Amino acid sequence: MSQHEQCMLDPSVIQMKQQLLHFRSEMVRQDRLLKQVEKKLHERERAIAELTERLAELTEHSTVIDEGENKEHASIQTTPLIHPFFTYSVIMPTLPEESLLIKGHFVIKNEGSVPLTEPIICLSFNHAEDANLSGKIKRHHSNKKKDYQISREGVMDAWHYVEENAEKIAKETGEYWLRPPVNTLSPGKELVFSDFEITVPTKTNISHTVQVYGFVYSSELPSGQQAANVVTLTRV
Repeated sequence: MSQHEQCMLDPSVIQMKQQLLHFRSEMVRQDRLLKQVEKKLHERERAIAELTERLAELTEHSTVIDEGENKEHASIQTTPLIHPFFTYSVIMPTLPEESLLIKGHFVIKNEGSVPLTEPIICLSFNHAEDANLSGKIKRHHSNKKKDYQISREGVMDAWHYVEENAEKIAKETGEYWLRPPVNTLSPGKELVFSDFEITVPTKTNISHTVQVYGFVYSSELPSGQQAANVVTLTRV
C-alpha cells in the first residue's frame, strides 16, 4: 500500500477534514446571521430616524399651537370686552312750534374679565348743524365743587366735556367728547351716560334724518369701538 493510500485511510486525517468542513459551514452560517443582524439593525436605524423626524414635526406643531393659545390667552387677559349701545325714545311735540325730543341713555357694559381704564365716549351727529346735546354734564367753567356719585346701579350723576369749547367744536365737527366721573369700569359693571336729550326742530317741511353714532375709547381701545346701534330720527 502506498503512502498516499495510508494517509487517505488515516482516521486522524479524515477527522481533520471533517472539522475543516464543519468550520467552513459554521463560518458561512455566522456570515449569514451577521448579514441578517446588519439588515435588522439598518431597518431599526431607519425606523428610529423616521420616528425622530415625526417627533420633531409634532413638537414644532405643538409649539405653534401653544404660542397661538398663549397669544389668544394674553389677548383675552389684556383686552376688555365691552358692549356699548343706546336706549332712547322720541317724544312728539304737543304744539306745532315745539321741537321733537330724543331722550336716552348711552350704556357701556364691561362683559370681559379685565377693567376698562380711562374711558371716553364720542357722540357723533351725521350733520354737524344738527348737533345739540343736554344732560348731566359738568362744564369746564363751572366753579361748583361737588363729588359725583352713582345715583343708581351704573348711572353716573355727571360727565365732563373733554374740550373746553365743546359746544362750539360740536357745531363744527358734529362730535361731543365726554369723560365719565370715574377712571375705571370694572368687569361685570355698567357705565351709563344717562338722561341725555337731543332736540330736532320741526319748523321746516323738508324731510330730514338725524343720526347719532356712539363710540367708546380707552387706554386699551385707542382706536375705539362703535356702539351696537344708532340713534335715528327721520323728520318728514
